[in-house]
Amino acid sequence: MKKNWVVSENRLPVFSKNGKQLYFGVAPKPVAKDTAMIANDHAVVDIWNYKDDYLQTVQLKELKNDLKKSYAAVLQTEKPDFFVNIDGEDLDTLRLVNEGNAEFVLGSTSINNRIASQWEGSTKKTYYIIDTKTGERTEIVRNLNGSAATSPLGKFVVIFDREKGQWLSYNVKTKQTTPLTNGLSVSFVDEEFDMPDFPVAYGIASWTDNDESVIIRDRYDLWEFFLSGSKKPRNITNGFGRKNKITFETYDLDKDIKSLNRKSTIYLSAFDNTTKANGIFKTSISSNADPVKIKMEEVWGYRSLQKAKNADEYILVKESYTESPDIYATTDFSVQQKLSSTNPQQSLYNWGTGELVHWTTPKKTNPKGFSINRKISIPLKNTR
Repeated sequence: MKKNWVVSENRLPVFSKNGKQLYFGVAPKPVAKDTAMIANDHAVVDIWNYKDDYLQTVQLKELKNDLKKSYAAVLQTEKPDFFVNIDGEDLDTLRLVNEGNAEFVLGSTSINNRIASQWEGSTKKTYYIIDTKTGERTEIVRNLNGSAATSPLGKFVVIFDREKGQWLSYNVKTKQTTPLTNGLSVSFVDEEFDMPDFPVAYGIASWTDNDESVIIRDRYDLWEFFLSGSKKPRNITNGFGRKNKITFETYDLDKDIKSLNRKSTIYLSAFDNTTKANGIFKTSISSNADPVKIKMEEVWGYRSLQKAKNADEYILVKESYTESPDIYATTDFSVQQKLSSTNPQQSLYNWGTGELVHWTTPKKTNPKGFSINRKISIPLKNTR
């Protein structure tokens, strides 16, 4: 440990899932406050230079956090005699990989790009793989306007380059970067993005077991990209979404499961961009067929779908303008048993109704909207 540095009280120690690594924070020893000085005897000033990384207003806002800042270190529990500093004053973020089990972390820094972010709107970052046993850094990508995320087991880092609108895969073992979305006619960035900036990505939907592939969204469909680049990408919803203007997303049925089995049935949320209906479809990642519709309803969404661990039983939350969010249980989705009543007092009022409406504008466009129709309020009679 550096001279006059101590273990920080401002970072919660965390063990890796397998218990082999302990992550904790170190920081310079706090300087004791001189209680002999009288506040009125010295000036309190804030000094800012135009070359500072951050505007003075930002510095003042972050002052409390900066005073509590610590730097990550790792101790190998099998060799507890020493630890390794894996953080640095230049790093902005540090993420554990595979629940801390991996022998590296993913770090990023925006140093040398912070001033430019004041007019560019976004901050370019350089990403590193940092060895938890040696502290050695390996640069993955430099000055990236975008994002990077590790696969569940940490075999790959998936990179989104916002300026190019492309996804890439970095192999941690071979240190090779492979383009994923090159050559495809479909766009993986927001097709309706209308701001003077590079469009954002629709994002990663999920991963498959053993870090074999990643599922990435386009506007409507879900695509499987093999991270090693050994196989061609596949549209796992078979273009059904774009053909029918239905937006698909994977459901995370079990929070403890970090990846999906390619051959198992997966459930998809579905939003019909034409009728605004929401529902559930199912498919398997390895299938070449259209996803199968289970149910579509004129509701504002099926949320929080979860499955029982040892039974084909599900719970979900659904709502509409006339129905507050409530929990339902089901085995096949055709019959849903209501388990909660979050807004019973609604029955005391003449609640309105809502409906999808269409109209033609003076410019001959045909937008859609949601009309809320208010009922005339009539007090209920007191029957007592």
